[in-house]
Amino acid sequence: MDRYRQKLSEAYKDATAAYAIDKTIPFAYEMIVKVMAQTGGAENRETILKLIDSAQQKKIYDMHGLHRQYLHFGLSPNWGGTAPMMLDYAQKVARAPDAYPLAPQLLASVHETLAAQLSKSQRKQYYAQPEVWNDIKTSYEAVIKSYNCFK
Repeated sequence: MDRYRQKLSEAYKDATAAYAIDKTIPFAYEMIVKVMAQTGGAENRETILKLIDSAQQKKIYDMHGLHRQYLHFGLSPNWGGTAPMMLDYAQKVARAPDAYPLAPQLLASVHETLAAQLSKSQRKQYYAQPEVWNDIKTSYEAVIKSYNCFK
């Protein structure tokens, strides 16, 4: 674990150096979010959200990757978050007025992540819940609609 934390520290230094040089590098944002989420979790959430907001304002092209990093490393139960935190965040991003076309898929991704932590029989029950299936269905319908697929 010490070696892992050392590598995270090195990655953070490199990402913050890249960010200082050019604040439009998507990889720098993603690495900063990933490292901050893994090393500080709850203490870093406000800072991470400010960084994500900054990236959104700068029109960083890979907002989906940035939101996924935060969801899966900052809000995941494996890293000190909770399922409701993940779901709330994914819904907020997907329903934002300036949401990018793939944003609704985040909600389906959260459900897939949560279901993956269950046994096979529990997974079937999880997906059978009307609210879960509705989230997944409407997520993908929104993505398909935003990309004008199947017209």
